[in-house]
Amino acid sequence: MVLPKRISPCPIAEAICEIRFEANFPDDAIFGIVYNAFRDEYGDFEKLPILQLPEQLRSSDPNLIFRPNYKSMKDQFQLQIGPKVFSCINVGQYAGWEKFSEYIYSTFDKFEQLKIIKSIVRVGLRYINVFSDLEIYSNSNLQFLLDGSPIETVKSEVHFELKKESCLLNLRVLNNSEIQIAGKKVSGSIIDIDTALAEFPIDSLEKLKPLINGSHECEKKLFFNLLSNSFIQKLNPEY
Repeated sequence: MVLPKRISPCPIAEAICEIRFEANFPDDAIFGIVYNAFRDEYGDFEKLPILQLPEQLRSSDPNLIFRPNYKSMKDQFQLQIGPKVFSCINVGQYAGWEKFSEYIYSTFDKFEQLKIIKSIVRVGLRYINVFSDLEIYSNSNLQFLLDGSPIETVKSEVHFELKKESCLLNLRVLNNSEIQIAGKKVSGSIIDIDTALAEFPIDSLEKLKPLINGSHECEKKLFFNLLSNSFIQKLNPEY
């Protein structure tokens, strides 16, 4: 299948590249190091709601230890930092992979120079696509049968874990649902693909670049293979 370079309107509501790590410094020192390195470029950082929880809970709860504590914006890109996580986010209108990846790599290069990372735990690339006022299953290659007949759902969510090449893909497909993105509620049909690298250990961020590029290709292939050809043609594809 020849993949489109872009479709219009672009359904990407948010794109995130995240590194989870073990650090060479105590948790309470990480933000200060990052702030001093990035403040001239980003200015002030905003505290995230997780900081209202006790530090002992944040550092011990497995559901919280990789949550970011602070965020800051630069143009359409957002930087988030926590004691064990560093992420680059494209908020709002998608800039395109060329521009987004350039931002990811330049930001990660600067972060690597801080010598914070002791070991990398996980690298993920996540795309959240939203189709407003659309029933996704009739426009996709997904089909669910009950007693040999298609299931007609008013509202649903399905979750798949897949392995493709060197990537682990977590796929969620939500039909006529609502989720929170960047603090705002969005509704419609949602294709959420979180692609994680399966190749570890990796001893430098420089070696991550071709792997992240590969993750992007895996994500893109899965996304377009989910959509029916007739639906893709309605989205003004550019090849």
